[in-house]
Amino acid sequence: MSLVVTSALQKYFPNLRPDLSRVEWESFLTDFIVQKQKETKGLVLRLNENIAILEHQKEKATILVSILEEAGGLTVRARKLMTTPEDIQKYEQKIKDFQDLFQLTLLKFDKTSIESGTGGVNLMNGDRLETLFDTKGQNKLVTEGIVLSSQSLGIRPPNFSTSYTLQNARIDVMNAIDIVITVRNTITAHIANLTINREFALQSVDFAETAHQKIGSSDQETEVLSLKKLGMLGDKILGDEKLANPIQEEILTSFASSPNMEDI
Repeated sequence: MSLVVTSALQKYFPNLRPDLSRVEWESFLTDFIVQKQKETKGLVLRLNENIAILEHQKEKATILVSILEEAGGLTVRARKLMTTPEDIQKYEQKIKDFQDLFQLTLLKFDKTSIESGTGGVNLMNGDRLETLFDTKGQNKLVTEGIVLSSQSLGIRPPNFSTSYTLQNARIDVMNAIDIVITVRNTITAHIANLTINREFALQSVDFAETAHQKIGSSDQETEVLSLKKLGMLGDKILGDEKLANPIQEEILTSFASSPNMEDI
């Protein structure tokens, strides 16, 4: 067997020799595909774990938003009792009760935030989650958390004694809601990113399995072309570039249209 080792093959397989026998050639193909399958399955496991963590953190962020909305609702209820100086005096105790409930709601918010962790990660308390897309850690997605406490969000101690100070409390809460929603939106975007990458990785495992099954059933030229495609596929999955880019979509299309390694 005489193999023409082109620059494209050398890029992905620097140890490939031109004098490989047919048996050695098939063994080389098998070893490469099996290794890429192993690495890609490891990637799928990491993606599954981190998607689950992010889903949990998204749920916790939603709960935090609802607690802040509860606090905001208390300011609205108190304001209805403060339309005139006479009302403020008349409903002084009820207004004070709303202020106390507001403070208790902030304490509930802080407790929920601190207890929002899962899998050793709490984005609501400033942790970060790294999702590695390759074995070298050169390509990764980092989800940065921030400390979501009433103090760090700038919510001042409640003072419902005047309409002005009451309005300050409401403004503080609305600003805090915006921040928590931003955190939740970031988490949602990262879940979508990882889900797309997981789907691509799962398809890649299937395509590699198909190629594995066809080793020995095609001529050398077809297998060389397939090897280049598999090399590109492995490079995109576990190399320096992010998953699911247009080049990878082209590769996926090639595999999907030629599942028997013909015309790949």
